Amino acid sequence: FVKVCRAYPKEGSWRKTEDAVSALLADGASPDDILAAARAYAEHVKGWDAPRIFLPQNFFAKGEWEDFIPASSSKATKADLIGEWAKEIANPTRFGRLSDDAITDCFKAGLVTAAQIRAAKAVWV
Repeated sequence: FVKVCRAYPKEGSWRKTEDAVSALLADGASPDDILAAARAYAEHVKGWDAPRIFLPQNFFAKGEWEDFIPASSSKATKADLIGEWAKEIANPTRFGRLSDDAITDCFKAGLVTAAQIRAAKAVWV
């Protein structure tokens, strides 16, 4: 998520953007596609006045990001997502957060331990 925010060309509501990106991930969007779309959009709007650039929360929540997914991208599988979520739990950042369902999926898949989940939640507070 932090990489997406850094790649995006305009600041907006951190919380609303995080909610929008989390919803996309929960719906099966690829983290790589989301990041690639943010980078492609940043390149597309380079030199534009700030009012013409979508706020990040709207770019993701309203589906605008889908127009900027590189053609070579493929949709992530549930296993891919669980793997990415497990990485976030194993190496949490203070800006990362996952839904309880995502955390449970990682635990059930045996990719993270209860101790790692507790440690991640402590960082995410």
